[in-house]
Amino acid sequence: MTVSYERRLHMADRLRDLREAVGLRANELAARLDWDPAKVSRIQRGHQLPTTAEARAWCAATLPNAAEEIIAELTAIRAEAARWTHELRTGHRAIQEARAADETGATRIRALDLTLVTGLLQTADYARVVFQQHAKLHGTTPDTDAAVAARMQRQHVLYDSTKQIDLLMTEAALRAPIGTPEIRAAQLDRIRAVAGSVKIGVIPQDTDPGIVPMHGWWIYDNLVEFEVMHTTITSNDPEDLELYNHALDQLWTAAVTGAELRQLLDTLI
Repeated sequence: MTVSYERRLHMADRLRDLREAVGLRANELAARLDWDPAKVSRIQRGHQLPTTAEARAWCAATLPNAAEEIIAELTAIRAEAARWTHELRTGHRAIQEARAADETGATRIRALDLTLVTGLLQTADYARVVFQQHAKLHGTTPDTDAAVAARMQRQHVLYDSTKQIDLLMTEAALRAPIGTPEIRAAQLDRIRAVAGSVKIGVIPQDTDPGIVPMHGWWIYDNLVEFEVMHTTITSNDPEDLELYNHALDQLWTAAVTGAELRQLLDTLI
């Protein structure tokens, strides 16, 4: 049994204890929350991890003072489950397929990348170098060809007219020394070609954007996600979404687009 699974079971027990502490039966709690009783059952048996909003609602209906403790533990469980050593145990392809599901299901995608060209814009050769470097760093299964194919498949979403897609990068990301000069030049040309179909912006390196982003992030409708060296972190907390959307709005004011973007790309090529 993994540590994260043990923590899930402990979380389930803790939530059941909160319900019992105020004398509510499972079906009564479900009625109070306007949930299907099966959902309450799945959560308190450890078969389903509640969202942050669901955990807050559960605590509000039982013992409100326990909310911060429960949510802190919930965050820790998600972080443990999302560790790269866990997610990458079979390689990168599965992660790319999971990202594709997020993108397919979203009506709006907003992204900021600081150090690399965003995945939805990468050429196959560029992506191959990135996956090889990640596999070497984490000592994980090098399923490079399958991962590249899955990343290329993800890019079909760029041509879905029902979605709003805004991709923002820094000039430093475009200058990252990934692969050979030929690979980098082809990558920049790819961005120039796609810029006519999708909103793409680049923050020039000599421009002050007004804020200093500490990392990149992706927003899929009401979910924000970002990666750090050892894990992926996600949040659907409204305050987090407001913060990250506000930061993106600010950063976009410093970006070049359209003709200015093409001029920058030509210079770099």
